[in-house]
Amino acid sequence: MTTMVSEFSPAEVTATVRSPDGQPSGVIVGLIVVQGGTPLQVDKATAIRMATRQLLWSHVPGDGRQVKVIPVDEDRDGFYDYVRTESDGYYGNNLLALPIWSTSTMCYVSPSSSDYLGQLFGGR
Repeated sequence: MTTMVSEFSPAEVTATVRSPDGQPSGVIVGLIVVQGGTPLQVDKATAIRMATRQLLWSHVPGDGRQVKVIPVDEDRDGFYDYVRTESDGYYGNNLLALPIWSTSTMCYVSPSSSDYLGQLFGGR
């Protein structure tokens, strides 16, 4: 998966990249975004910059509504720490329900799987 994303064009977030790799309990360290029909992997810093420009959005899993991805300054030090979706009144952060991209196996895994390599997603 390439990393040549335009930081000035809108993109849909379709999956997360976690550390440890592929683990549902892992910290989100990157995103998979679709720009111009191509899935691209972006790191956390790039995702924060794009969210600051209001260029990232995602679908609410299950019903398809669109929600914006926003940057968050958790410790209030003036620097953004991570991205999340705006609360949609049902989920606090829809990114946690998206598939997880495993960089080692190069496939999607279920965010709710206890055997995280057990449930693989097709090419989403």
